[in-house]
Amino acid sequence: MPIARGPGFIDVHAHYVTDSYIAQARATGHDLADGMPWATWSVEAHLELMDRSGIDTALLSVSSPGPHFGDDGAARDLARELNEEGARVVRDHPGRLGLFACLPLPDVDGALAEINYAFDTLGVDGVILKTYTDGVYLGDPRLEPLFVELDRCSAIISVHPTSRWDRIGPPSGTRVR
Repeated sequence: MPIARGPGFIDVHAHYVTDSYIAQARATGHDLADGMPWATWSVEAHLELMDRSGIDTALLSVSSPGPHFGDDGAARDLARELNEEGARVVRDHPGRLGLFACLPLPDVDGALAEINYAFDTLGVDGVILKTYTDGVYLGDPRLEPLFVELDRCSAIISVHPTSRWDRIGPPSGTRVR
């Protein structure tokens, strides 16, 4: 039975993935998305889920582990590809979907360039930051320029927990505590 529509729910934790993202992740040893099997995603299925659940608007973000798999240049390209695809989906469904841009962290220079492009060109709603990316936690001093720029933009930041198994997922049989 569908949920009755009320004042309207906003889902701020809605992930999207692309076939390209999954393929690039798997090619670098990420057979699991932060310990979970990769899910397939389509905008049509997502909108249907939203309608069944009484969700008026969802803010999309890329699922873990994010676009950086060890190569800064490849991460910059993948972040741009993901952000452009997310922005296209949002444009196609105004009012229903928004976007938190992904950044190619821990590549700070790449992340700064992507922040400017994502806000100025794509018109994103904010950014998603993973708590841990390729050996770097959000509190690492090397990320200070990132936070200065996000503050300058008055950016909305969604922080997503990410496991320390940022390369291959937890080893088989590992208990997550």
